[in-house]
Amino acid sequence: MSRISSILLVTFIITTSAQAEEWNTYLNERFGFRFAYPKSLKPSRTPQNGAGLNFTDGKFSVTAHGHFLNGRTIEAFFQDALKAYGGAITYMVKKPSWFVVSADQSNGYVAYRKFHVQGGNWAEFTATYPIGTGAKYDPVIERMAKGFIPFLSGKEYDRAPSP
Repeated sequence: MSRISSILLVTFIITTSAQAEEWNTYLNERFGFRFAYPKSLKPSRTPQNGAGLNFTDGKFSVTAHGHFLNGRTIEAFFQDALKAYGGAITYMVKKPSWFVVSADQSNGYVAYRKFHVQGGNWAEFTATYPIGTGAKYDPVIERMAKGFIPFLSGKEYDRAPSP
């Protein structure tokens, strides 16, 4: 078997196991966002302000929350992320209504952040996991990030109007 075939086979097995794992769905009733997460992650206690939750298994941690922009712009949040991660950034992309930044932090963890804005509101999905465990966690993060719906419609959620 060639090296490329072996790599593709391992990637397929890892991705398939991430897809086969049992998943729950979190719906934030205050700000109106949702995403699926592996059942192996345990949710924290809901904060009084209802902004979001943290989910962890002790090594892999995911946080999703939302709030009001309060006059800030997506560019300001993006610049804050760039400053926070500094020279450790491994990936970034910025679009008019969202951005993603990923970095290998000095604490030995990879940090991933996907941030969305709409109107006067923001919602984000963040994840951290030990450096060197990307083969295990990257497919999970990819599935979670793709399934993160930041601004649900059909109900009155606590949102600020467009500036």
